[in-house]
Amino acid sequence: MSTRITMEQWKVFVAIVEHGGSVQAADKMYKSQSAISHSLKKMEATLKHSLFTVEGRKLTLTPLGKLLLPKAKALLGQATQMETLGSQYRDGMLNEVSIAVDALVPIDLLQEALDQLAVLHPGLNIRVFETALSGTKQYLEEGEVQFGIASTLPTCHNVEPFISVPLICVSNIDHPLQKMGKIEHDTLKEHIQVVIRDSGKQALDTGWLGAPKRWTVTNISTSLHLVLEGKGFAWLPEHCISQYIEKGQLAPVPLVHGKRRGVFLQMAASGKYSFFQEVQDMIAVFRNIGARYQQEQQEVQAFIG
Repeated sequence: MSTRITMEQWKVFVAIVEHGGSVQAADKMYKSQSAISHSLKKMEATLKHSLFTVEGRKLTLTPLGKLLLPKAKALLGQATQMETLGSQYRDGMLNEVSIAVDALVPIDLLQEALDQLAVLHPGLNIRVFETALSGTKQYLEEGEVQFGIASTLPTCHNVEPFISVPLICVSNIDHPLQKMGKIEHDTLKEHIQVVIRDSGKQALDTGWLGAPKRWTVTNISTSLHLVLEGKGFAWLPEHCISQYIEKGQLAPVPLVHGKRRGVFLQMAASGKYSFFQEVQDMIAVFRNIGARYQQEQQEVQAFIG
């Protein structure tokens, strides 16, 4: 049975949603606005239902549009995965594997995994996409990567635990927050918080980004630099800041409670690639490294307290 709606039309539909309108979608897809509008009208004529309504100057999804959007994204992601699989397939092996790794993953763990995979599969090329918040989830959904690590992953993938990364609220030792004694979380709102931008299109707010005074950056290293310079406070991974705390450059913000938070990271591989030995080995390598890291963290916590 042939379909009447083309893959390109589904791309247009998703692009209109993700980029906020037909004008923006036309710009991102290098098409004319009339071509985008014609594609959408043709879809709606085929479906015999509208996909958008106009509220003021903004396009809003209809109930049918909301129902079809996740299915359209999944369809496009599957198509991308099939094309990628075909281009990377080589006599039952893969030439390349793309992975998306949340920036919270300690770099030494990632490096160790890559080193082990280089020994197991010397001819395998690995592309690493560094992400934040919903970025990894988006890469997996769109079929851009075969393996991912993040706090939020698609439910359609085989997800398993990886590690928990502790975050500490810190500032420069000369920051005003360090001179206030014990403070409540509401006091933080009076100061600049340095946060990491969501690398995905969902623009997730993780729940602790509540400061009205906020500087948003794209990576942890920039956030760390600004905090070291005394420009604001931030929730940063313990493994990134422990050396600066030991040197007396940074200090935990003296909160009455909630000085630490843990981010639970998970990992998952795309089901279409799970039968390849390269991907199976990648899962096993990260699983073993993650288990060892967790054991070491538990031993450190037991020693401290």
